[in-house]
Amino acid sequence: MKIIEALKKIKYLTTKAADYRQKIALYSADMDFDQPPFPDMKGKVSELIQGHSDIIKEICNLKHRVQKTNCLHELAIELNNVSVKKSIYEWIQRRRELCALELSAWNGLTDKGLSDKQYQQTTGAVGLIKMRRYYDPAEKAKKVDQLKYEPVAIDAALEMANCTVELLEG
Repeated sequence: MKIIEALKKIKYLTTKAADYRQKIALYSADMDFDQPPFPDMKGKVSELIQGHSDIIKEICNLKHRVQKTNCLHELAIELNNVSVKKSIYEWIQRRRELCALELSAWNGLTDKGLSDKQYQQTTGAVGLIKMRRYYDPAEKAKKVDQLKYEPVAIDAALEMANCTVELLEG
């Protein structure tokens, strides 16, 4: 089974479990003047509870196998003409939040609206106050461009991995 198949099965089973919970709530009690829809209502409710439990176990098993696969399978992604190798799990984390955090740090490098200014001294002489920048604007621009592209590259590689990587056994 491929990762994508497991993810789709988890989604299906989650919907199926919700249906079971709805039926459990519907059939768990009634009034004695109601006509029960099943001859053995207690047995039916027990059957639904057991079915739901089985579905939950299967979801847990599949999620465990997906996480195990994601942690143990390494994936190389080409970034800035360099092949970077990380586990699928690490790439997912990088895509979900870490790229944005790093981009935010690089975007924090600003001139803060400062610029060189002239001032007049008490003696009448004109002086110049210069703004100091503690970073290279060209390096910042290059890094920001790279970090804006990185999520796209990660998405493409993860989509391919989801379709091609076999799920590990539990």
